[in-house]
Amino acid sequence: ATLAVRYSNDAAALYGLQVEPHDTSWSILKPRFESMIDAIHTVHPRALIMVPGTAYSRFIQGAVDDPLNPATGRVNLVYKTHPYDAWATIQATYELDRISAQVPVFIGEFGDGAFMGLADVQQLLTYAESKPAGNMGWCAWLFSDEACPCLLSNRTTFAPTTYGIEVRDRLRAAG
Repeated sequence: ATLAVRYSNDAAALYGLQVEPHDTSWSILKPRFESMIDAIHTVHPRALIMVPGTAYSRFIQGAVDDPLNPATGRVNLVYKTHPYDAWATIQATYELDRISAQVPVFIGEFGDGAFMGLADVQQLLTYAESKPAGNMGWCAWLFSDEACPCLLSNRTTFAPTTYGIEVRDRLRAAG
């Protein structure tokens, strides 16, 4: 609520609720998120709010299966996932086709690392880019050369990693 007051006149402000909740369920998170959304929308009614999934923001099925009630003014919500998994696992467990057909989805973190290789990143981005405009967006993580997945191999020269080149080239192609 304090941040919503501070940025209530800033149309470009995006709000993200409790990043990467874990060791909890959607049924426990839902009332907390509803309270946070209501507090933000009370002072910034047109604010765009990113709602994370469970298990470190990976799974957003709960938000579709037991939705936040839009009848109470809970609108302008985008459901954010952090799919740090192999593409086969994402396809098998994330239900992104079903979810993105019902609500806007934002891939807020992903990257080449321990569980997700560059080929998985490429498949995920190709998939996201195949969706109709407004159904799915993405943002790469992490503009650093430490605490990977790293977009940079050197933060002084800004030399990109192979993952960074993939993201840069896709952003350039998107225009």
